[in-house]
Amino acid sequence: MADRSALMRRYLADGRGPVTPRNSATVLLIRDGADDVEVFMLRRHRGMKFAPGVFVYPGGSVEPHDRLPAERLGGPTPGQWARALDTTPELAEALVCAAVRETFEECGVLLAGPDAASTCRTEGADWDRRRSALARGETTLPSLLQEEDLVARTDLLRPFGRWITPIFSARRYDTRFFLAALPQGARCRDFREESDTAAWLPVRETLTRYEQGTIPMMLATADALNTLAPHDSVAAALAAVPPTNIPRVVRGIPDGADFRWVVDGADEGIPIEDYLHTTRRAC
Repeated sequence: MADRSALMRRYLADGRGPVTPRNSATVLLIRDGADDVEVFMLRRHRGMKFAPGVFVYPGGSVEPHDRLPAERLGGPTPGQWARALDTTPELAEALVCAAVRETFEECGVLLAGPDAASTCRTEGADWDRRRSALARGETTLPSLLQEEDLVARTDLLRPFGRWITPIFSARRYDTRFFLAALPQGARCRDFREESDTAAWLPVRETLTRYEQGTIPMMLATADALNTLAPHDSVAAALAAVPPTNIPRVVRGIPDGADFRWVVDGADEGIPIEDYLHTTRRAC
């Protein structure tokens, strides 16, 4: 990993200003395990340009086609999502569509169903071809839902967090985190297109391994695990995050020749290390 101070010095010397962050969405798909809540994670290929070799949740950037006609959009309206995500209705709709699309592309779980109260199974060769076509950009989520007469179940998503990449980064992302329970009967799969490993991992054990330095992940990823760790079940985790939840915002800000992560809400932000220390609960 590049030295942060060197990256900041390069950014300050360049004088061109920060890159505009790309809007993106990532989904913590959770299920009840034997002793702990489990979350589905992937380890990115080591040859990838962004975040190689680290464990992440399914997710990716918003695409231009991440829009749905009203009859294909179940759950909260774009206006309601806009209030929860603190953005415009147009971007809010794009973010939840990206969350649904990326979850299907990366683990084969489609948060959609024939109506606003059910979900569909996506196993078998035909569904594998549809997923692969979507991942390759040969079709779009709106087209897929239209062809299969499905409604996106955005009500299954809960706003869970927002992290904005530091200004010195050459690749910047404004990422909204969502929480979702694995639908009944659904099964996550390992497609190995952007990852070399995919698995269900127990939240507390994985967080401990991160703290011990034995499992690599970005701070934003670990922070999401930290938020989940106090909860003993999927039901408890979802109950703690109502659909109208407005997530806290974490951003990287300059700090001399370096930077620091801060949580919005104080005059100058709360250092994320202090936030994690004071909110980490014994599990």
